[in-house]
Amino acid sequence: MCKLFNKPTPIIPPEAEPYESTEGKEKFAFLCGINKYAPRLNADLKGCVNDVETYRYILIKHFGFHPDNIRVLIDHRAVEQAIIDHMLWLVDHKDSILVSTYSGHGSEIRDRNGDELKGDMDQFLCAHDLNWDNIQLLDDNIGNIFDGIPDSSKLTFFVDACHSESMSRSFLNPLFKKKRPRKARYLKPPRDIQFRSESTKLVKTITKKLAKPLNHTIVSGCGFDETSSDAYINGKYQGAFTAYIAKYLRPGNSYVDIFADFTDDLKRARFQQNPHVNGPLGMIIL
Repeated sequence: MCKLFNKPTPIIPPEAEPYESTEGKEKFAFLCGINKYAPRLNADLKGCVNDVETYRYILIKHFGFHPDNIRVLIDHRAVEQAIIDHMLWLVDHKDSILVSTYSGHGSEIRDRNGDELKGDMDQFLCAHDLNWDNIQLLDDNIGNIFDGIPDSSKLTFFVDACHSESMSRSFLNPLFKKKRPRKARYLKPPRDIQFRSESTKLVKTITKKLAKPLNHTIVSGCGFDETSSDAYINGKYQGAFTAYIAKYLRPGNSYVDIFADFTDDLKRARFQQNPHVNGPLGMIIL
């Protein structure tokens, strides 16, 4: 996610320590991917459902998640209330390893609560049935949900979406303009919403909202002023962030171990996005 998160933690703090062992804990996940948005939004993507399949495969094959403990919402089923209900289901588990993923559009609107100190903007995830006049998946609301994580559980939230409108560069790799386009995962607000939102971009975070910062890690696909790409990679459409981090998500690795390698992979593929980690970087993945 882009602007939903604060300034990233330094990549390699020498004093970083991994979490305690997660052996013996139950594991639960909620995975959400939206290619097909309500027709009135004219905002379809192509790689988000494939992202869900990628994460599900990794969780089952490499991290021992039981298929029955993984809940999935895709396309028309990923309406706002269903997403909220599934997030609440996830954080209701004690003594557990929790994973949530979101692949789809993100956007931003003028803050209506007055708590955004830099720029008066709220960021949010775009559900299939997005209603610009009644948005519930705001960063503050998601933060409140995740604040309910039991102290005995740990959450990792992977977000392959974008919340920044700063997209002056082309979505296309110059070498592939005549082949398959890359599309930004940012949904531009309607003009009336934009007029209410003309102010400096802010950095506001779910992480800031959480009262228990040591039992969660949020991994986002790009910086607050960058684009998360929906692109054709390795024979299928998928999120660039998801595609390149996937091969490094293995037991025993920490984010310190993998971050430099997978961001280098993104750069070599000419994706102009810089993923961020908010949380203990020495944490062992899942």
